Amino acid sequence: MGKILKYIDCNGIIIDTEKGLFDEYHKLKKTIPTLTKKDYLERIDWDEWIKKAPIVDNAIDVLKSHEASDTIILTKVSSIDEGVVKIDYLRNLGVKNTIGLVPYVLRKSQISYAKGNILFDNSISNLDYWYEAGGIPIYYSDKEHEFYPTTTSLDDVLSEKILEHPKIKTLQKRP
Repeated sequence: MGKILKYIDCNGIIIDTEKGLFDEYHKLKKTIPTLTKKDYLERIDWDEWIKKAPIVDNAIDVLKSHEASDTIILTKVSSIDEGVVKIDYLRNLGVKNTIGLVPYVLRKSQISYAKGNILFDNSISNLDYWYEAGGIPIYYSDKEHEFYPTTTSLDDVLSEKILEHPKIKTLQKRP
């Protein structure tokens, strides 16, 4: 097996940008019924929001303890402003990994080379598309998934220990 690239979802695995984000959206939706999620996300002051977003576990330290060249951070963005803020924030924390901005309307598997590479994500739909594109989906969760290897350890993914998970073999057998 050749070198495996590891694609890591940013939102919810590295930075918890989603915590409270959609609570506010649902409150606003009650007073502005026509407000779409996309419009809401485009209006957010991302400079302020990122300051409130906690780092998940010790994700920044774990990223910095591994080779940056074979790990790419992917983050869904609804605006260029959001993307710029996330990149600046991660760079200011000393993260050297490549950071890929995924437009809200695209899938991660559309902008990355999935085949034979890992996606560590907390979204089953992202993992489903990744798997369909020939990639290795790893589910970020403390609950087991029927098909996908599951862990909350970023270190296990970056060190490739996750490839020893019993579900890796069954993934390769799925039609």
